[in-house]
Amino acid sequence: MKPDRKAEFLDKGFLSKRATKVMKRAKNVVRRQEKEEAAKQGLLSNIEEAPALDLNFKADYHQTLFTGRDLSLEIAGRTLFQGLNLAIASRGIVALTGPNGSGKSSFLA
Repeated sequence: MKPDRKAEFLDKGFLSKRATKVMKRAKNVVRRQEKEEAAKQGLLSNIEEAPALDLNFKADYHQTLFTGRDLSLEIAGRTLFQGLNLAIASRGIVALTGPNGSGKSSFLA
C-alpha cells in the first residue's frame, strides 16, 4: 500500500468517538475547577456578621475595692513583710515597689 492510501482506511468513527471522549473529559475538568473556584471565592467573602459591641457598663458606687489589715508573709522562716495595711480605692492606681526578694510577687500570689 502506498502511504497516501493509508489515510483513506482510517476508522473515522473511532477517531471522532475518541475526540468526543477527550472533549467531555476536558469540559468536566474545567467545570470542576470552576466549581472549586466558586467554593473558594465564597470562603474569601466575609459572610460573618459581628454583633454590635455592648459593654453593659454599670457604675460601681463602691469607693474601696479591697482592704487588708495587718497582713504578713513568712516563707522558710524568713519574714517578708508584717503589719501591712492595704486599701485599694475604686479607679485608683496601685504600685507595688521594693527591693529584690522583698516578697512583691509572693504577696500577689
